[in-house]
Amino acid sequence: MNTKTDDKWINVSKTRPFRDLDIITFENDRITYSVLENVENQINLKEKEVENSSKKIADLNFEFIDSDRIRFYLKGKIITMFNKTESKTEGTIFEQDYVRLTPTVSKISESRIQLLKYNFKWNNEQEIIEFNKILDQPKMIKTLSKMRYSGRKILLEKIDHTLLISSFYNNRKGLVLLIKEIDETKAVLYGLPQEPFEIVVKRID
Repeated sequence: MNTKTDDKWINVSKTRPFRDLDIITFENDRITYSVLENVENQINLKEKEVENSSKKIADLNFEFIDSDRIRFYLKGKIITMFNKTESKTEGTIFEQDYVRLTPTVSKISESRIQLLKYNFKWNNEQEIIEFNKILDQPKMIKTLSKMRYSGRKILLEKIDHTLLISSFYNNRKGLVLLIKEIDETKAVLYGLPQEPFEIVVKRID
């Protein structure tokens, strides 16, 4: 292993191979996969190695987008269903992006962070980052509760010394953003799925 691939790398893709968030480490000539599991009522995630998932680096197709971001190109299949008996299978290449975990530089406590709100603007997307609150409109929640829909929310999570902003949709983890720096007025986020990969979000009252 060399300094280029040292440390842990976390999957920041919109779609991921495992149900849980996954990370990789480079060990000699192989890559080892682990998943990050939630611990009830804690922001710290538990790391669990995935059995029989180790792969030879020489067998993988990947490139360094920059010094802290790796993109893997994985062969897969897309199945299109036309009806109950007819379908079409096509070969495709899936892109999986991983970024290096770096310790968050924070000037405020984790409990304080969860009380703050930030204005998230990225490309054509805009929303408010607000923790530990159901973000859907009450009418929508009432309508969808009959289908056991638990709503959309944002949680603060942590792996080692890196803080994460994790979006959940009906209790399933979606987009995950990493916090590079944070204070009372702003936060620097990285690991976005498309460029720009790093943005600054401002605190709002």
